[in-house]
Amino acid sequence: MTPSATLPTWPRKTGYVSKWFRKINRKLSGKPFWKQIAWFTFFMILPMTLLAMPFILLAEAVWEEGKDPDINNFFLIVIFAPLIETLINQYLPYKILNRWKYFRQRQALIILMASVLFGLMHTYYPAYMVWAFFQGLVLSYVFYFYRRNLAVAFFATALVHALRNAFSFSMHQLGDVLCYFPAG
Repeated sequence: MTPSATLPTWPRKTGYVSKWFRKINRKLSGKPFWKQIAWFTFFMILPMTLLAMPFILLAEAVWEEGKDPDINNFFLIVIFAPLIETLINQYLPYKILNRWKYFRQRQALIILMASVLFGLMHTYYPAYMVWAFFQGLVLSYVFYFYRRNLAVAFFATALVHALRNAFSFSMHQLGDVLCYFPAG
């Protein structure tokens, strides 16, 4: 047996990634659209926020004053950015890479590449890029989940992204308000 024959190709059709996709697909398929969106949004907000805590604490040390989002940026952060980023980071990679048989057989690789691209677009500081990569994994999976209808895939991904940005924006604004009312 040659050495190359013993090495599995990644991802294998019976690999962990495929099993994970099938498990999530089974759990969410047949549920109403709003429940699917709520699940994806919850997964982007709660676990990702907890995972991001070390990155956020690190970022506080390097973040420059005056770069915080203000209410004037709401449209840009909550509406415009999710639409443009969904186009660039999910729709185009999916559309372009699926032209080749190699990638059509490896959807997990497309999700991974789109997530790397999403992380590289968020260059505020290095730790944020890592956190954005994980956010990109969720968004790319949302696109993959709805891939049968690209318009729905685009809308659903942009909606989850917009809801996550709205939550983050709201928490940031609330933090600014609470700073004006010290305890005690």
